[in-house]
Amino acid sequence: MEIMQVKKTQLAVLSVIFDGMMMVFLVPSLIEEAQARTDAKVYGPALTFFDNVKSHISEGSFFRIPEARGNSITWITWGQSPGIESNGAESGYVMADLKTWNGIFLSTVKFIFSNPEFTSNSCDATSSNPKYPVECWISGGFSAQLFYSVYDRSQQDTNKFCDILSKFGGFEQTKIIREKLHC
Repeated sequence: MEIMQVKKTQLAVLSVIFDGMMMVFLVPSLIEEAQARTDAKVYGPALTFFDNVKSHISEGSFFRIPEARGNSITWITWGQSPGIESNGAESGYVMADLKTWNGIFLSTVKFIFSNPEFTSNSCDATSSNPKYPVECWISGGFSAQLFYSVYDRSQQDTNKFCDILSKFGGFEQTKIIREKLHC
């Protein structure tokens, strides 16, 4: 019986040590998981670049400020404001001018994001020039991945007849004519 009690004691001590080691590994990951994070990437059309980057964050803070490199912008936000007790939410926007490689202004684009504490993540975008529309996608959860794509539609539907045909709808004749006009 004494042998069994000794083994139980050793097992209890080992269990406490094992639990203590697990806490060392689990506590930092639980703390990090409680704070929301958004990793954002913007991709522009080929042969363009982003300039004059401005940002505003209304909840949370920038962990890495928005930085333009050629035709892409990246930033990271997290749900903790320095010196302020935060609820883990993040929301704000990033704005930039889209230009050609020789400096011709094309559009001002605004990338809007929200990673709230208890509801679904969302994103939106606007462009001052409809020839450069923006689409966005954001994942769910505390650690969100956010992607924006700016498209170059400036070469599409430049024929005035294409604009007129688009108003007629999906008739078979208009489809044939659109193909002939390369709409």
